[in-house]
Amino acid sequence: MKQKCRNLKVIYKLIFCFGSIISLVLFDGIISYSKIKGIDKNLDAIYSKSLVKLTTIQDIRNNMADLTSGSLILINPANKDVVDKTISDMNMLIDESTNLTKTYEKLVNDDKDKKIFSQYVENFNKYKQSKDKFFEAAKSGDENLTKEQFDIFDGYRAVINDLLDETIKYNQNIAKVNYDNSQKEYESAIGSISIFGLIVIVVSIVFSYILIVSIIGQLKKVKAFSERISQFDFSESIEVVSEDEFGETAVSLNEAQSNIVELLKNITNSSNQLKSDSDKLSINSEELMSKMQEMNTACKTMEVTIEENSAASEEISASVEEINSAVSELAQKASLARDVAGKAKENAENVQEKGQAAAVTTQDLYKEKREAILNAIEEGKIVSKIKDMAETIASISDQTNLLALNAAIEAARAGENGKGFAVVADEVRKLAEQSKEAVNDINENIQKIDVAFENLSSGSNDILEFMNEKVIPEFNGFVEGGDRYYKDADYINELSEDLASTLEEFSATIDQISEAIQNVALNEQKSSEKVGVAGNVVKEINAVSEEVLETSQGQADLSEGLNELVSKFKVEQ
Repeated sequence: MKQKCRNLKVIYKLIFCFGSIISLVLFDGIISYSKIKGIDKNLDAIYSKSLVKLTTIQDIRNNMADLTSGSLILINPANKDVVDKTISDMNMLIDESTNLTKTYEKLVNDDKDKKIFSQYVENFNKYKQSKDKFFEAAKSGDENLTKEQFDIFDGYRAVINDLLDETIKYNQNIAKVNYDNSQKEYESAIGSISIFGLIVIVVSIVFSYILIVSIIGQLKKVKAFSERISQFDFSESIEVVSEDEFGETAVSLNEAQSNIVELLKNITNSSNQLKSDSDKLSINSEELMSKMQEMNTACKTMEVTIEENSAASEEISASVEEINSAVSELAQKASLARDVAGKAKENAENVQEKGQAAAVTTQDLYKEKREAILNAIEEGKIVSKIKDMAETIASISDQTNLLALNAAIEAARAGENGKGFAVVADEVRKLAEQSKEAVNDINENIQKIDVAFENLSSGSNDILEFMNEKVIPEFNGFVEGGDRYYKDADYINELSEDLASTLEEFSATIDQISEAIQNVALNEQKSSEKVGVAGNVVKEINAVSEEVLETSQGQADLSEGLNELVSKFKVEQ
């Protein structure tokens, strides 16, 4: 449990400590508030119940005393002149007492008080009832009757006064109890506030001590660690006893110390390695100087060989130029053949396109005209329908003529009465004969039209058959010939392009060879120059090697000084 408390973050420790103190203060305030609330409740009871009730009862009792004084005036025969005024004043006092009684009734809140109050109300009502007889007797002037009614009236007053005294005493006792309770609440509040105040002070001191000890202890460890580091002492780490912010800081400082120690070890190792490398560098520098002398001799030999290769390269370059000239002439001829084949391909393509367009146009024309002719032939068949209609009209004309003849016969039988009908029948007969003649003319024309349509249909079919069997195949053959012509031209064009491309590649290859030979010659020239430069460089390298030798000796001295500096640090072994 103690270790868990140590591992808590400092902020959580502070929150816990101050939160506990605040909670205790808040709890103390709540208790104090409840105690003060109880005192306020008791004081309210003293005022609103006991004090107000006592004031009300005292007012009633004062009224009862005034009523007693009025009663004494009424029983005195010498006061006959003021009887009416006295009765009026007494009625006002009784009404006021009645209102006070109602007010007190609202303040009654316990059984004993209710019991006393109910007895008071009962006697007060009897008191009010007896006052009427008493007032009548006083007005009548009968002293004996007035004295008798006064005794009854005053008897109720005495009982009421006793009950009022009892009520006053009871309310005084209640007020005393509430006052005593307030005193107890006050003393309890003072005690609670004092106790919790003391607890808050003690807890604050304890928590402050714990926090101070915890923080100061950690800070002392950090301070001691800093002092060791200032003395180049990295041999001891901070003891980590918690996981709070101070513990995390200690862990980080320990890690930093470990990293520095590791760095120092690396510096020591690197310094030793540097010294070793410096020794090796010194030896290698001496060997390098010996090798450079041998290289200088080899460079002179290479210079002679390069001059011989340069002469051979010039002879090869002249031969390559002759080959390149012949290839260029052949490439020009291949390019010319490619152009001719390209034009032939274009002509074949034009012929092919025009042939295809003509074939498509002919096909479309054939389909269009064939459909139009077939539609015309189909429409010409309506002539047969007209012929049928003409025959129907002829039949109707025959029947009409027969009916006209029958009508004429019937008109002849009718005599004079049928003359008008006979005239109509005759006209109808003539019309029927004319219709028959017209039908005959129509039939003749229809026969001629039939012959003409037969001839037109036969001729149109012959034209369509000729286009389908002769014209269209010829166009298709023309298109196929154009297509073959296009393919042949395309093949020749491809061959020409391949030849031209091959010659161009060959020419490019020759150019590359020529360029390569020239580059070789140029490189040999440059190599010759560089070999001369290399000789000079070798001399310079010899000089640099001597400087490197001196530098390596200086690095060895520097490494020894660095080791002496690192040895001042005290680290864990």
